[in-house]
Amino acid sequence: MILDTTFIIDFLRGNNDAAEKMNALESDAEPVSTTSISVFEVTQGIKGAREEKNADIFFSSIHAIPLAKKSALAGGKVRRKLMAQGITIDAEDAMIAGIAITRNETILTRNVKHFSAISGLKTETY
Repeated sequence: MILDTTFIIDFLRGNNDAAEKMNALESDAEPVSTTSISVFEVTQGIKGAREEKNADIFFSSIHAIPLAKKSALAGGKVRRKLMAQGITIDAEDAMIAGIAITRNETILTRNVKHFSAISGLKTETY
């Protein structure tokens, strides 16, 4: 399970639904990771020393999957196909999707809408 940026932000800010989902994942021994893209997105949006400390603690405890060439190619293809259909998706979301697709993993996100148009991508919400 790949934790998307929205999940991480919600979890770090104490969102009850995100906390319950994280507890369920831990109880089920579900392997979780995130992406280097989400690390970037969360880090750029940090407001204050407390959020930075919480993010540092969280990211030190979870594996961040880097954007490898295979995933970058898949993400670029996803974004190109969607743009040809007139569908806009952020480059970061396309990169995260590329990582999930090449690893055959599910993305845990609050913003299923961002990923719903991507063929072959598995998503879950909380």
